[in-house]
Amino acid sequence: MKHKMAWAMTTAALMAAAPATAQQRSLAEDAAAFGARRAAASVRISPDGNSLLYLTPGVGTETAAVLTNLANGQSKVLVRSDGKPESLSGCTFTASDRIVCTIFAIVDTIGYMLPITRMVSMDLNGGDAKLLG
Repeated sequence: MKHKMAWAMTTAALMAAAPATAQQRSLAEDAAAFGARRAAASVRISPDGNSLLYLTPGVGTETAAVLTNLANGQSKVLVRSDGKPESLSGCTFTASDRIVCTIFAIVDTIGYMLPITRMVSMDLNGGDAKLLG
């Protein structure tokens, strides 16, 4: 009986010490606490060694595929996703003049949240896009 009473008193003391409400923090504070998105992901070099392709975060949930010419250092955004709901999850070279990007989204389909993945091929200007599969 003494053990039950001690346990009950300890539990009551711990519950009284716990905060009554959750602390409110800003989105910036949460990002600093849990880490921001990586500056570059899915980094690939072209088969001819002249270009670098990578994903980088944009404003908010946006992600952009950036192509950098290694000879002159110039970069350009080939394609971007807004993250609502689609998101670029990876890009790679299939040839020196063509890339394939994977697009990921979670969509509401008849009341069910379903993950969807699509692959899109495009040239190095972001044009001539073709859905694969």
